[in-house]
Amino acid sequence: AASPTNPATAARKDAIKTAGKGAFRREPQVRRPTFCRAVLDLELAKEDGMDYHWATRQFDSKAKPFPGGGEDEVPVNHCAQLLVDMMIQKFNGGVVSSSYAEEH
Repeated sequence: AASPTNPATAARKDAIKTAGKGAFRREPQVRRPTFCRAVLDLELAKEDGMDYHWATRQFDSKAKPFPGGGEDEVPVNHCAQLLVDMMIQKFNGGVVSSSYAEEH
């Protein structure tokens, strides 16, 4: 006897088949909670500090809604550049070699 198909499983299999054809291919994205957690875990800013608010404003300025709802997201390369700039600022005495805000 055939087992009943879970609709979510069937939809996921269909999405994988379609994605293989290039329909869903896009640049990897980072969602806002993940970015904020990275900033805090890397100790690049304190949750109540100006650097944290600056970083989240920079993220938000590039954010687009996640398809289908949910948190906003930003291409991973933008997040990486912002995190690198924050690391340079922290470990290089506040001197940032490239300005994320000006370049992006």
